[in-house]
Amino acid sequence: MKKMISLAMYIIAFKMSFSQSYKFDGDWSGKININGGNETMWVRIKIQSNSITQYFYNEQNSIWTPTYPAFAKYDYNKNNYIYFWMNNSTVWSETQTYMLSYVNSDKLYVVWSRQVNNIQSGDYDTWSLQGTGYLTRRDD
Repeated sequence: MKKMISLAMYIIAFKMSFSQSYKFDGDWSGKININGGNETMWVRIKIQSNSITQYFYNEQNSIWTPTYPAFAKYDYNKNNYIYFWMNNSTVWSETQTYMLSYVNSDKLYVVWSRQVNNIQSGDYDTWSLQGTGYLTRRDD
């Protein structure tokens, strides 16, 4: 009987965990404010079950281009979701992090961070940007 109760509790916990991640599924985009100033940046993240794609927006051509980082990972807990990726070349490395909070079925709050490290002689050249804003579910 104890094994049956344990199994039932595990199944319920698994289903609750799945249902919590499921509410993040969708194609989300919005403009975020950079470093609390007047600069803005478009953010787009598409979440489908176990896959995530982040896009860069070219405002001149009005084209979204998917990123293909060297490494990416995500996780979630209840109403919060985190996605980060890392990329590099021979002289630089970069990390971007997207922390998402569920607001409602059509809106997420995002905290974004980008950190870049350029290899050079002496101290390496490092810089970062941060931004916050809202993403809304895309209909197209």
